[in-house]
Amino acid sequence: MTEEIWGQGEVRGVTVKYRNESEIFVSLSEQELEQYVATKTSSQFSIKKEDGTPCRKAEFPLTSGTIVVHEYNEAKIRANS
Repeated sequence: MTEEIWGQGEVRGVTVKYRNESEIFVSLSEQELEQYVATKTSSQFSIKKEDGTPCRKAEFPLTSGTIVVHEYNEAKIRANS
């Protein structure tokens, strides 16, 4: 009989970072991401991978990696233009 190992161990999945918060999901669909962000902000948002490259909708569902949520503020973008 093989012994079963219990406990956290290494956490794998998708880490979603928003401002100074982060949450880990085992896997993450586009809809789950939109629901999560809706609990944090009512603004539109963009998603980037940890390396700064944009995350496209076609890449979902995600099962690993880190993504960062950025609020989209059109007024702020126009002011900086």
